Amino acid sequence: MTTRNDQRAWVGPRECIKPTPQELEKGGTGLIFGVNAHNTGKTPALEVKNDTGLRFLPPGAKFEPIYTFRPNSPESLTVIFPNSYGTVTGAPVDLSQQQIGVLKQGKMILYLFGRIEYRDTARQVHPYDLLLLARAQLGRFQFL
Repeated sequence: MTTRNDQRAWVGPRECIKPTPQELEKGGTGLIFGVNAHNTGKTPALEVKNDTGLRFLPPGAKFEPIYTFRPNSPESLTVIFPNSYGTVTGAPVDLSQQQIGVLKQGKMILYLFGRIEYRDTARQVHPYDLLLLARAQLGRFQFL
């Protein structure tokens, strides 16, 4: 078991892909969120797939992600080789001016979430969950 773990793929986020606070403030269509994932393991990460989503919730409300993986969807299956990177993004997000307004007023928090799943060469599934919050502080956006 220890040897297998030493040899397996280990995938995690290297950096977050997100619009700037200024781009988020403008809203509109096609905002991209995701991560650059890095395989620090010694074998390939196979059948890498991702699912992302967003939820608007009032401050203090309980957040739970909702994932809708589409099994074997060709657009989400890939391989990340050892010591290599893969970019994992969700579908472009559209934010209306009304949504931006309630975020700026502090009435809502935008939860952007995702999950990366992959198989190691022993066919074991490994999930990795991600969460990014966008909220307004003094009328300006910040990511937490």
